[in-house]
Formats: sequence, C-alpha cells, structure tokens
Amino acid sequence: MFDIDHFKEYNDTYGHQQGDEALIKVAKVLASHTARSDDNAFRIGGEEFAISTVGLDFKQSLNFANLIKDDILALEIPHIKNEENEFLTISGGVYNEKGANIIQKDEIILLADKALYKSKDNGRNQITINKQGETDA
Repeated sequence: MFDIDHFKEYNDTYGHQQGDEALIKVAKVLASHTARSDDNAFRIGGEEFAISTVGLDFKQSLNFANLIKDDILALEIPHIKNEENEFLTISGGVYNEKGANIIQKDEIILLADKALYKSKDNGRNQITINKQGETDA
C-alpha cells in the first residue's frame, strides 16, 4: 500500500486539478512496475494506492516497494508543503507472506495499512514491511 504524503496540503496549495495530475503521474509509475500478468496496481481511494504481486520474497518485496518510492521522488513534482522533502513523496506499507501462510484479503490489507502508518509515523517517504504480524523498517 502506498499513500501520497501530505496530499491534502498539496491540493490546498496547488489546486485539485494539479492534484489530479499528480495522482495520474503516481498511478503511471505504479503501472510501470506491474508488467507481469500476476501484478496488479489499483487506486484504493483518495491518495492511496496498492499493488498486489506474487513470487517475491521478503527482501525482494521491500526492494520493489523502495524502487517505486524512489521513482515517485524522481518525478520531482514540487510540493512546498511537504515537511520532509521539497517534492511529492509517498510512504508505503508492505505485507509479504508465502503459500499456506497467506491470510484473508481483509487481514492482508490491515497489516499492509499498519506498516504504511508506521512509515508515516517514522518520518514519511519510506517503506515498512509487515510479515507475520510483525512490522520492521
């Protein structure tokens, strides 16, 4: 799960039309990382997005999410109200599990969301991964 940092402030500063353009740019980056048939990128609502993927281990999942985060920052979308960076950034939360240990989708979303909010609490523009109910930066 990914959430654009300080997006309300972005909209308040640059306007909703610019906010919509930023959402499109972020969505395009996410889509560019989901070329495999088992990968899916989707907007959850507002400024929140998610990607589902298969076949990545713990470290690969973290690297994958960090690559997306870095690609968003590389867009260099100005965001003067972002307290942590002069550009638009995202925070992310990852849930990773394999095979028989995979849980119900609602719980996956909850655990990814908890990891996402840990990223936000720890300063934003970062990824936290949650595996088996434990969150690790």
